[in-house]
Amino acid sequence: MAVRRGFWCIMALGAIAALAGCGGTTTDKASPATAADATQGDIRRRSADDLPAVSEYLPPLDDGKVEVAGPEGWIQLPNTSNHLVAFAPAKDKAYPRINVTAADSPLPVLGDLTEENLDQFATVFDEPYKKKQSVLPEPARPIVLGGTPYIRQVRRVLIGKKKLVLQWLATVRSGRMYTVELFCEVDPANPEEYAKALKEARDHAYAVAAHLAPVAAASESPANTTEAVPPVEKSAEPADKPAVPPPARPE
Repeated sequence: MAVRRGFWCIMALGAIAALAGCGGTTTDKASPATAADATQGDIRRRSADDLPAVSEYLPPLDDGKVEVAGPEGWIQLPNTSNHLVAFAPAKDKAYPRINVTAADSPLPVLGDLTEENLDQFATVFDEPYKKKQSVLPEPARPIVLGGTPYIRQVRRVLIGKKKLVLQWLATVRSGRMYTVELFCEVDPANPEEYAKALKEARDHAYAVAAHLAPVAAASESPANTTEAVPPVEKSAEPADKPAVPPPARPE
């Protein structure tokens, strides 16, 4: 982890230097999967009220630092070391799937992700793919979900031999980077035609991201009090609980 963090720090310093003196405006056209998002300047915005409903908040995760609520009607998948929590529409349906992950900020020099430094984070997150000359279906772009700034990036990945599209949303709060990852199946013969599959589940991932709440902020809202959240009872899990796919890798 220390080596990886050092790599990101180097990328961050390079990005900051590259962006010095430029406006950082985006010029790419919106993809079919994002065309419905409201825009203000170059930043897409979605209000939490306009997104699908979420369920009750889970007990605080990431050593008590953050609260997460899954899409209403979706089930919680068994936990693994690759994520804090994961959700799917049903136990017999592996995809679409939403993972929420946490790690130390790869760019501590920039502090929290804000609307003022979105372009710097976006440049850094795209840099590894540019160095490998990998094609990103949708490079990193800013989006504000429920008032929280995120970076949105779309990649094509493989899990086992299955071809998927990954919508990756990342924010940085209090030294921690939280990501909301949406995995959707695509036609293996035409993986570039991913927009329809992604759009069908996209707003559920947006809703999870919009309601992701650091505990300090969540505790200020009566609607997010933890007293109303029952403890998770492992014994209540069905015997035939869904299998957890292996980690994704770039296609």
